[in-house]
Amino acid sequence: MMLPIYYIFLPTPDLIEAAELANQKTLLDVGVWIDKLHDRTGLDHPQAQVEAAFWTIFLANLFEDTPESGEIVRMRETCLNLGFSGCWHVLKTTVGGEVTELLEEFPGADSFIRNHGVSLH
Repeated sequence: MMLPIYYIFLPTPDLIEAAELANQKTLLDVGVWIDKLHDRTGLDHPQAQVEAAFWTIFLANLFEDTPESGEIVRMRETCLNLGFSGCWHVLKTTVGGEVTELLEEFPGADSFIRNHGVSLH
């Protein structure tokens, strides 16, 4: 049996603050990467390897070919001081689904909640 494993990389509040100060919020896109978990052999790639690859690519994006602004240099220094776990939260899950399934379930759930006196809108 094989299960997909989803790694979701979310920026920490410290990283968000550093990126805002450097006007580099485009570097904070939430990333989702998929691996496979096999029941007999385990993961195709160890989580530490996935995280190390993500961190290295992120850091490489903190360098600019043109003369660097002081803000980007400060952001890079902040990130290096914070380290990977100070910059990124990693969520790991085997759960994922099509948005259409979520939207198909919505009317029934909405009706159920309304019947219990709760209004979400």
